[in-house]
Amino acid sequence: VVARFFRSSSATDYGDALAWLLAASVPLLAATLNQFDGLGRWFAYHTLEAGWLAVAAIACVAVCSRQWLGERLARIAPHHFSATAIAVLVVFLAIRGDLQDPGQPWWSLAGALGCAAIATTLGLARRSQPYAFAATALAGLAVLLFWSTRIAGRWVSVVMDDFYWFVAWETFFIALVAAAGFWLWREIDSQLRRGESLDARRFMPRVHAGVICGLVPLLFLWRLTYGLFSTWQGGRGLNFDIAAAVTTVVLGGLLAATLWDRRATWLGPLTFLFGGAAWCLAIGLLRFWLPLPECKLTALVLALAGQVALSGQIWSYGANLAAWGTKAGVPDPIGGLSRTAKWLPVVNLLLTCLGCLASLLLVLTLDTRKEILPFRVAAAFGPAIAAWGVACLAQERRREALQLTALLVAGFSAVLLGWSQIDGHTADLWMQRVFRLLMVLAALTFAYGLVLPRLLLTGGSWHAATRKAGYIAGSAAVAAFVVTLALEISLFVPGRGAAVGDVQVIAIAVVLVALIAGLVSMALLPGRDPLLLSERAKQAYVYAAEAVGALLFAHLYVCKPLWFDTVLRPYWPFIVMGLAFSGVGAAELFHRWKVRVLAEPLERTGALLPLLPVIGWWVAGSQVDYALLLLVAGILYLALSFTRKSWAAMVAAAVAGNGALWSLFSEKAFHFADHPQLWLIPPALSVLAAAQVNRHRLSAEALTAIRYAATIVIYVSSTSEIMLRGLGTDLRPPMILLGLSVAGALAGIALRVRAFLYLGAAFTLLALTSMVWHASRSIEHVWPLWAFGICLGVGLLVMLVLFEKNKAEMHQLVARLRKWEQ
Repeated sequence: VVARFFRSSSATDYGDALAWLLAASVPLLAATLNQFDGLGRWFAYHTLEAGWLAVAAIACVAVCSRQWLGERLARIAPHHFSATAIAVLVVFLAIRGDLQDPGQPWWSLAGALGCAAIATTLGLARRSQPYAFAATALAGLAVLLFWSTRIAGRWVSVVMDDFYWFVAWETFFIALVAAAGFWLWREIDSQLRRGESLDARRFMPRVHAGVICGLVPLLFLWRLTYGLFSTWQGGRGLNFDIAAAVTTVVLGGLLAATLWDRRATWLGPLTFLFGGAAWCLAIGLLRFWLPLPECKLTALVLALAGQVALSGQIWSYGANLAAWGTKAGVPDPIGGLSRTAKWLPVVNLLLTCLGCLASLLLVLTLDTRKEILPFRVAAAFGPAIAAWGVACLAQERRREALQLTALLVAGFSAVLLGWSQIDGHTADLWMQRVFRLLMVLAALTFAYGLVLPRLLLTGGSWHAATRKAGYIAGSAAVAAFVVTLALEISLFVPGRGAAVGDVQVIAIAVVLVALIAGLVSMALLPGRDPLLLSERAKQAYVYAAEAVGALLFAHLYVCKPLWFDTVLRPYWPFIVMGLAFSGVGAAELFHRWKVRVLAEPLERTGALLPLLPVIGWWVAGSQVDYALLLLVAGILYLALSFTRKSWAAMVAAAVAGNGALWSLFSEKAFHFADHPQLWLIPPALSVLAAAQVNRHRLSAEALTAIRYAATIVIYVSSTSEIMLRGLGTDLRPPMILLGLSVAGALAGIALRVRAFLYLGAAFTLLALTSMVWHASRSIEHVWPLWAFGICLGVGLLVMLVLFEKNKAEMHQLVARLRKWEQ
């Protein structure tokens, strides 16, 4: 029955039946011997265990001898499943007997080891990985059965505790690794001799791979717990240290031996994780020097950084390692390096980010007590250590990105180092942190942007990386200063300023001046630009320098307002106008010297600066006369309009000049309702002048419309003042209108503009009529009106006669008049 269950064979195959007949006779023998066990020595149980083990061994030998037996004798050899099933019974008896058997641990240990030997023999004979797994598991079971006898306390009378079980599990791991190492040896030997694995089935996992994949993560967690929480002292601690070190070394040896396995394409990540377990073991071994939890956390962060640095350094010797592996017979070392290149940079970058975050938390949260301060400073070095590993990975396509990352991570370590000694209980904690951040970023900008690329890294990819790092550090420094200024504003007290020390004020000012010089040098000097921008794009550096200058002024004012309130504040609009004139003048010089990168930003900034006092005068107030301020701004814009031929500057000059006049009229009580021509004629004249200067840019229709509109405004505003004062009450308004009209007509003739001539003639007649009316009112008689009408009629008749008599000349005159501008 058993034979047919295990295999579909004929009834003439007696091997399995014979094996199970022998197994069935063992309980009869055990029952017979039980009557002689008067002292409770478990004779029957031991007989059953030893008998079944002997039957399983005989069946195993018979199974392994099938290939050397003849065809007839091979029929009496059992199937390997029979030997396996009987061995399983022995394992059950070994586990059951280990709980109460007075002869323990030896009977259970012998049973487990015997079954392990049977599984090993079957695995080698049949080239079977399942039997290899079974043999390895039985070797570990034997170790556990040995240590579990401590529960009964009959072998060594020592109370069970945590230390005991730690040692038990360590030896369990060693047993598994040793068994896996044996099967790894057989696997490599099979690959060398036969050219294939011990078990040719490709889907079947190998026992050493399973042990490594299972034990390495478990060992990492085990060592992590050991490193953080181990507190054993004295002999016990030393014994456990030895056991932990032996386990780690043995597993490391198994990993190293797996290099010769052709199918071990998964070895790289597990080796990396094993390195983490080794670092955790080192932390545990140093527990005497790391008494506090904060110290162990710092050591763990440094170990993380050390793992990144060590793996990167080893990777940098990749070519040498591949050559050594080829000489040592390691299969496909180049392929192993290629596979590692796919995951190692990503993992190291993630670990670097994690380490930077952990270092930041430690620096910000650890106490500044005397015994903790060295570890707080040490935590700040973690990113710098990891930066070395990132730099070692900077090869081929990822070279520039990783080089820049390494420099930035090293800079972050410098920032943490600056923060590490700040007392966390001070009132201005964040102010000190931001101040030190600004100082460190300024130093990094100087180092990365000037010192390293010009003195040490003068060529190659590192040269470009350091320059880009300097650019990033400079941008971060500006952002840090903005935050600093925001904090200073939050601490600002009117009349006293922000509560910032003089040393900090001066240091920040020096940094900003140096930053301005650096930005200008990047824009002006060749080879200083880290981004290799075009000449026009480099103007952004000049604008940035101007912005930093504004921030410098804001910083000084917020911290030291008394420097400005007593002397400079009453005249600040003229100071700004002086800066505007200086900027425009410097821009003109740079234009002539053909330095456009400085000329255009200075010119635009100088053109916009007058808007600050013009608008800010209403907010901040000043002792400066507003009309004078607008006049100065108008002069500046007028100069710009002539030097740069700018239409916008001309319009701005006209607006500023007329605004100055209006401000003056308002101060002198010349109201618009009383003197409209004073308010409207200057803007109209400005519009006419601007249109005349820029007539070639305007269309004929637009130019005509502007001329008519502006001229009508002039004449109508002057006429309105006559109407406001009343006809015959004052002679000055008609005379002014007459002068403007005659001047307009003469200007029309001189400039050959019909609009000026027509409107000037029409309003001249209106002015004369107003004057005659005034004369009539003055002498209280109407004859001046009659005389004016008669003379006007006679003049018209004379003109008609002349026109009729000289018709040809008049037609020519009209034709020429039509050719004038509208």
